Amino acid sequence: MLGLWKPVSEPEGFGFSSDRIQTPPEMEASLKIENRGWEEWRLIYNGSFPVKPRETYRLTVRMMLDLEDRKASVILEPRILDKKGERLRAIKEKWMGDSGEPFIRRDLGFWRGGIIAAAGKWDWRCMTGGFMIPDGAVQMNLLLHGTGPGRAWISGVELHGDFYRLVRAVKPPQVPDYPKAVLYKRLVLGEYAGKVLRLGDLNGDGKVEFLFAQRAR
Repeated sequence: MLGLWKPVSEPEGFGFSSDRIQTPPEMEASLKIENRGWEEWRLIYNGSFPVKPRETYRLTVRMMLDLEDRKASVILEPRILDKKGERLRAIKEKWMGDSGEPFIRRDLGFWRGGIIAAAGKWDWRCMTGGFMIPDGAVQMNLLLHGTGPGRAWISGVELHGDFYRLVRAVKPPQVPDYPKAVLYKRLVLGEYAGKVLRLGDLNGDGKVEFLFAQRAR
């Protein structure tokens, strides 16, 4: 177990070792982690796995925690990499916002999914996370990281493919057909009006007014 993980970040007061005493009955050993500070520590699995877009996986792990602060945590998550070996970013090209103030956001940051996060103090538990490989992914590795004082034991890390085969198919709920909007009148404003900025009662008469942006001559 110890040889499968290598440190990426080892702050002062952090250490990890193999433990053959505090371990689940069916396991030979567990990874024991001890930390005394709040700087984040990181361990990465020694090796990566080839993946293809649209593949589904189930990640499982057994943890026992003895963390000393409720803000302390231990997290296991997959890291999806592109063909350059860099973390894959979530890119979404879609218009967002209302029609009066549209904007587009393309880069949503690094892709994250299937995260297993834990905090507190408890005995051995088995936890599971499922995820789908996004477009542009070529390989995957596993990252174990955390912060805060305390101890944690990790064992039984497993990665299974074809996760959605185990999930029961559920039909989407039937949505009734609601009445659609009816066009009352169309205003042809030519080049003098821009987009609609606001709708509301501007003069206090209880009626809705349209506020347009107009080019000054």
